[in-house]
Amino acid sequence: MFSRLDPVSLQEYLNRLKFPVLLMNDDVGIVTANIVACESLGIDPRHIEGRLAGEAIECINSRLPGGCGKTVHCKACTIRRTVTDTYQTSNSHYMVLACTDCETPYGPRKVRFLISTEKLGDLVLLRIDDIEGKAPASLTGRRRKPAKG
Repeated sequence: MFSRLDPVSLQEYLNRLKFPVLLMNDDVGIVTANIVACESLGIDPRHIEGRLAGEAIECINSRLPGGCGKTVHCKACTIRRTVTDTYQTSNSHYMVLACTDCETPYGPRKVRFLISTEKLGDLVLLRIDDIEGKAPASLTGRRRKPAKG
């Protein structure tokens, strides 16, 4: 990605955005994310790559045997379905309501996300337009442990 005056890396371009953005692959795995997304999700930016969407938002179903994308609940996951549809069809989606049971500092809670997707080459840009029902980790002083591996 390039600005009009100075060439910048994709990561720098994403970090300039003032809203949470994740770049996803065909398996709804995170290729990279901007700083705002990492802060909103409470993930150290050095440990975001390779996580699946359900792991990043702390979906309680991602902790079941098989993990994110492999449980019976995952077929109904709006985030997974929306990213997959955009990946397969190149159709963008705007302000889609996604409700997920997530682990929060207050225990499992229903969290509502408004998401938008857009195809970017062989990846999908997932924008988190709003999060309701989960205090950002930066506000709770909570930081998640790095992903294994």
